[in-house]
Amino acid sequence: MTDYVDMARRGDLDALARLSDGDPDGDGDLLAYRWLNVARDFGHPAADELIDDLLEVSSLRYDDDQFAVGSEHFGLGVAYLVGRHGLPVDPERAGRHLEEARELGWPAHVEDGDQLLAEARAGLSGPGLTVFTRVFG
Repeated sequence: MTDYVDMARRGDLDALARLSDGDPDGDGDLLAYRWLNVARDFGHPAADELIDDLLEVSSLRYDDDQFAVGSEHFGLGVAYLVGRHGLPVDPERAGRHLEEARELGWPAHVEDGDQLLAEARAGLSGPGLTVFTRVFG
């Protein structure tokens, strides 16, 4: 299994960007978007340009309602709150991703969005719950 967190921490940006190569269904584009954002979180600002490229030339270009991108930020936010996918528990990073998701209308404009919020909230306590409540009320 590939350790994307390690790649993001090291700043292996080219390898992360290549996750989108040759992926006709767009799953690789989302995977690249997610882990390039994590690389940015770990202090690799050059990831910004690669993220911008993904948003312009990959399947994410057609994410007009920003559903996919918003979902990725929500997922990263929750992952940072609970330490999922090998990410550290980091309420500050979590808050930034959750705020980005909210600004993109996610999950407010998603069918059963209230249920998604309730499910995410149910798994939180302490500082994680505080951050989540600050962002989503």
